[in-house]
Amino acid sequence: MEKNGETYKNIPWRWIWTIAGAVIIFLVMFLPGIWEGKQREEEKKYLEKLQAEQQMAEAKNTRKKTEQQQKRNEEIDNPTTSLTNMEQEKNTERKESIIRVLISVDGTEQYLHSDVRISCPAPYLVKGDITVQQEAGTELCLSERMQPGQTVIVEAPDTMALTLNSVRRSQGAPAYQGILEVTREKQGFRVINQVDLESYLKGVVPSEMPADAPAEALCAQAVCARTYAVRQIREERMKEWDADVDDTVSCQVYNNISEQAASSQAVDATRGMIILSDGKPIEAYFFSTSWGCTDTDEVWNAKKSAPYLRSIAVSHKAVETMVNGTLQPEMTEQSFRERILQRDAGDYEKEDVWYRWKVCIPWEMLKERSERKWPQLGAFTGLSIQGRNPGGGVKTLEIQGENQNATLENEYAIRKFLSVKGLSVSRNDGSVCDTMELLPSACFIVDFRKEQGAGTFVFTGGGYGHGVGMSQNGAKHLAENGLGWRDILQIFYQNITIENLQEF
Repeated sequence: MEKNGETYKNIPWRWIWTIAGAVIIFLVMFLPGIWEGKQREEEKKYLEKLQAEQQMAEAKNTRKKTEQQQKRNEEIDNPTTSLTNMEQEKNTERKESIIRVLISVDGTEQYLHSDVRISCPAPYLVKGDITVQQEAGTELCLSERMQPGQTVIVEAPDTMALTLNSVRRSQGAPAYQGILEVTREKQGFRVINQVDLESYLKGVVPSEMPADAPAEALCAQAVCARTYAVRQIREERMKEWDADVDDTVSCQVYNNISEQAASSQAVDATRGMIILSDGKPIEAYFFSTSWGCTDTDEVWNAKKSAPYLRSIAVSHKAVETMVNGTLQPEMTEQSFRERILQRDAGDYEKEDVWYRWKVCIPWEMLKERSERKWPQLGAFTGLSIQGRNPGGGVKTLEIQGENQNATLENEYAIRKFLSVKGLSVSRNDGSVCDTMELLPSACFIVDFRKEQGAGTFVFTGGGYGHGVGMSQNGAKHLAENGLGWRDILQIFYQNITIENLQEF
């Protein structure tokens, strides 16, 4: 033990502690630097890799821009070739992913413009019978450059829009994605916006339904608008104008309101989805507000209503109708009168402004219209409702004269003859509208009132629009009650499937 003790005492502890301290000091002073150096080396390698990738991307973009510029230069140097290519593109069979929209002068069915002025915030190309590279921000006045029979295509860089300064909409001068094709005819300029279908819908949905509507209602609107557009493309109803649709209420209102985030999200969320019946896109009609029921396409004299366009109650009964497949009972003159004179507590739209309305049209006003339109009738003696459609709209309106009578059998013709232009229409919330032209709807009763020798026809009605298909305000209320866009569409359209256009 003593020997071991002596050995323990003889160990040089001073030197051991000195060496250990030196090692600790070294680690504290230099190890962080070594670690930081390693990190810097890794960061350097990462940055070098990132820089190389950026250089490759820039080189790729440069090549693409060079190719695009070469193509543009070739088009400028060879306008004949450019026009030939344009015609080839135009004549190539198009799928439903592209749509051609005839741009109206003022939102009505007037299509020939007296003036065409275009601008773009980026450099843009004009090709065809006139070829020029236009500088960013400059306005091109085609009215001063084009001759009758000439056609040009105005094209902006990708993601940029062309502003049509010669046109005014609610948003001001509208801006268009895609290309603008302008043709000078003898009476004026025809302007067509050729654009991909989904971008077109982003201009339709906010123009047809307020962007603050519930998301599911906006989605339902997007699917209706897409379906309607696809059907129009296939049926070529505007072939005489070399277009698929126009931008007015005659088809679908387009680009009256600029793109809205919520509306665009609805279009994206339902991308490609359309409504089919018997394997074909339906006529996805929609309108503003119902009086409590929708109508069938018999309002336009259809001999037999489409199987997907049935009259339904836009009320709490609507869900029951969808589940049980029950139909609206036949609408008689007496049953309609009883219902239009009251507010049904179950109607989803009972608080909406156009749910009920009333207007007085002077006898002399209808007398003048009748005798101007049908002089063979003789002196105007009155009018009478002769029949109703399944959803309550007037089917036949008889105009009576001393010699003979005339009949109107189309909801639009009836509303046009009974125009309220210059008159005040009292609405459901007590407000008055004096800017209407057509009668708000064909869902009305009429009474004659004579006061102080002057005769007046009193029209009491409900709803706004033709009444066929989906009520937009009805869709809004269904969404507020928790229904999804598919359920909403299944309520307003019967015997349908909802499929993706790309798979159809």
